[in-house]
Amino acid sequence: MLLELERIHNHVADLGMLCNDIGHGILNAHAQRVREQLLRLKCEITGHRLLRGGVVPGGAHLRALPDPAGLKAIGEDIREITGLALGHSTVRDRFTGTAILKADAARAIGCLGYVAGASGLVGDARVRHPFAPYDTRLDVPVHDSGDVLARFLVRAEEIDTSLGLIEHFAHGLPTPMALPTPMPLPAPPPAPGAGPRTGVGLVEGWRGTIATRAELAPDGTPARPKPVDPSFFNWPACASGTEMPPHGVRRSGCGGPASG
Repeated sequence: MLLELERIHNHVADLGMLCNDIGHGILNAHAQRVREQLLRLKCEITGHRLLRGGVVPGGAHLRALPDPAGLKAIGEDIREITGLALGHSTVRDRFTGTAILKADAARAIGCLGYVAGASGLVGDARVRHPFAPYDTRLDVPVHDSGDVLARFLVRAEEIDTSLGLIEHFAHGLPTPMALPTPMPLPAPPPAPGAGPRTGVGLVEGWRGTIATRAELAPDGTPARPKPVDPSFFNWPACASGTEMPPHGVRRSGCGGPASG
């Protein structure tokens, strides 16, 4: 649930900034207004606007659950902003055919998340390595034009999916006052003479799959963590997403695949 809240907060900020890139500042202002609502909601749920302290070893520490009516209002607000953007001929024209990242290039670079999905590549850790009961509610959006428009659409559609998942996960949870206090789960003591132990965790962050490898020392204490953010794979795609639009005029703004 917290993961999907983080996804919505970052995606709606990106939608607004993409509109701002091509001069539609009013839509960006509205998107940042919704972002602020989400930051306040996250503070209500975990006590921190960026969810810090919400995830603890062995569970989650929640102070409240999201209000379904409030989530519905936020979703309607975001869909209205998206509709206004896509209904504006200048916005759609500037997004279409800009910074195209073809599927072969995205695959060769190893792009992840919405960058890969906008180039027609299917890959989501929530599907391949699920850690929660997503059931049939997980609809991973995919587009194949590889341009800024496709990346805008993937973000917007992922927001709808995340809103549905939050409602699904929150349903049936006990009120936070009734939740047990999360406690660290100690690892079993290592056998005498055992060497370092390792583990790998995969989670679908808002930019794509985040991989973290952790290593324990012989005495069982943490020795070496190594997180790998999807940005390591998405930012190199900027050099590939510079194809000229069909009419031959390079467009300013909108960034490359990793940003736009």
